[in-house]
Amino acid sequence: MGKILFFGGVVLLILGAIGGLVFVGPLLTGKGGMFSNLVAVLILGALPAVAGLLLISAGSRRAKLEREGDERGFSDIALALARKNGGQVAVDQVCKAGNLSKEEATARMRALVGRGLFDMDFDANGQMMWKLSGDSGRAQLASATERR
Repeated sequence: MGKILFFGGVVLLILGAIGGLVFVGPLLTGKGGMFSNLVAVLILGALPAVAGLLLISAGSRRAKLEREGDERGFSDIALALARKNGGQVAVDQVCKAGNLSKEEATARMRALVGRGLFDMDFDANGQMMWKLSGDSGRAQLASATERR
């Protein structure tokens, strides 16, 4: 939803700029009625441009909130899987639970390693595994207070 608002705002901004440019020429050269040209510039140029800027701002904020929600949801899924499987989780399990590709799941799990929730390890077959960190509770608390 955030991306849609952002790109809608960009379209409105472009249309407002075009609308303003079309009517600013006659306004500056004095062709036609001064008041009607000014009103046309404001209604067809300035209003859509301002609305576009507001939509871009709202879309950026919404996209940030959506991204943070996705990250929180993913970390909750990974933690639940790890607790269910004795404190460790494999790439395939994360892919299935989160409907992610192997590369994306690996990248997100590495981000959780960076936040201190998991430690990366390899099993006997050489498959990448993640184990709950001993300080995962403290890391969760720190990341929760950062978001606020």
